Amino acid sequence: MKKITLLLLLLLSVKSINSQTLNYHRFETYSSAENACTENSSDQFSVKVNLDDFLNIGQVYIIDFGNEFNLGVRYAKVTNRGSGKGDADFELINTSYTPISPCIGGDYNYHNFEIFDSLEDSKNAICGYTTQSQTFKVNIASGNLLSLNKVYKINFGRNFNLGSRYVRVLNRATGRGDADFSIHFNAIEEEITVNCPVDDDKDGIENSNDNCPNTSNANQNDIDNDGIGDACDSQDNRDSDGDGVQNWQDNCPNQAGPSSNNGCPIGNPDLKPSYITIYSECTSCSSNLDNLGSNRHIVSRNGGILSLQQIIIDNIGEANSSSTKINFYTSINGKTLDDSDYKLTLRNPINIPSISKNGYTVTSTTIFGDEIKIGEDYNDVLYGNYYIIGEIENINESNVDNNTFVIPIYFREYMSKTSTQLTIHDVNGNKINETTVNSKTQEVNIIKSLPEGFYFIDKDGKKSKIYKKN
Repeated sequence: MKKITLLLLLLLSVKSINSQTLNYHRFETYSSAENACTENSSDQFSVKVNLDDFLNIGQVYIIDFGNEFNLGVRYAKVTNRGSGKGDADFELINTSYTPISPCIGGDYNYHNFEIFDSLEDSKNAICGYTTQSQTFKVNIASGNLLSLNKVYKINFGRNFNLGSRYVRVLNRATGRGDADFSIHFNAIEEEITVNCPVDDDKDGIENSNDNCPNTSNANQNDIDNDGIGDACDSQDNRDSDGDGVQNWQDNCPNQAGPSSNNGCPIGNPDLKPSYITIYSECTSCSSNLDNLGSNRHIVSRNGGILSLQQIIIDNIGEANSSSTKINFYTSINGKTLDDSDYKLTLRNPINIPSISKNGYTVTSTTIFGDEIKIGEDYNDVLYGNYYIIGEIENINESNVDNNTFVIPIYFREYMSKTSTQLTIHDVNGNKINETTVNSKTQEVNIIKSLPEGFYFIDKDGKKSKIYKKN
């Protein structure tokens, strides 16, 4: 009878075990709290277990896994779970699951880190250069406060998916602070001392090799090869024309002349454009080129014109000039002519007659929109901001550095359809003309029809004064 009773109890026990509800869990397990805190991948072992409990995702538990995989007692972090049985490696029943915080306990120090993708970026940050970075606040268990002047390589584990990163300390404090997460001091893999080069102007070149140590000039340009960079050298020590007068003292650096005449040749003409009147599709632009300021004349490729109604050329040299001409170029930089500038072919070229010493001549031309381009082909056109450079062709002058004038333009494809109210008075205040003009061409033709003399022009309330030369 006793044997029958014992057998019934054993069967009931087995039935009770089989009727328990088991739930699927996936763990990352570690041999120590320290490794669990830092999620040390070399110590990590993953298992799938059906438990008679339902544990919290992300929580670390102390669990005795027994002889399964020879695990024994491990620090196990729940990474996934599911209600009911799953495809597990084994089952655990009637086992204790003690939750812990592996990074809590012991002495902590607060650190605010700037975190970088590379060692080079972290070193540059220590030395004062701007680099891309992230910031995180971290409590570090055990150990001393980290240095503000060193770079550290720290394994942050799965915290924000950072892994191993290079960092520098922005600020720090003894004790626990309001951190984003905590790690153990052993997560610090490397401590790196940074020796910053002395680079006062922060141009990437050390003072000892910098030809302008206090002025940023990463290109190190030194046009006169005197060891002082152009960015901080006010003195051009070259002698471009070989006349014995250095450029910084030579008023004609590209023409040989005696030092008694400041490096300029004696007895030659010197032509200089002195007063230029321009009209375009820009209604707010001053007609006087010298008063244009930051404005740009507007020229449309289709139907637009740039009307140079008056160009005064003075001969300020020591001799009469021979006849010459003015060439026009399209330029991107607008400062000096170079090989990238394109010479324009105009329907109305400017030829300058001989000008006597201290004399002058007045000329004019019209540049049509379809004449403005940057290459030989008709389609070599780019719209936007450009410069038209006018250059008096050299005729053995004493100074060719004053032979050019620059007209800033905005080049577009089509003309604006906006009309303008144009009112013209003579110097006595008499109204000569009042009309609505619908194009720049119409406005220019009206002004061209005026007799010689001074006139006051009012365009939609914007006033200017011109001298009409026949």
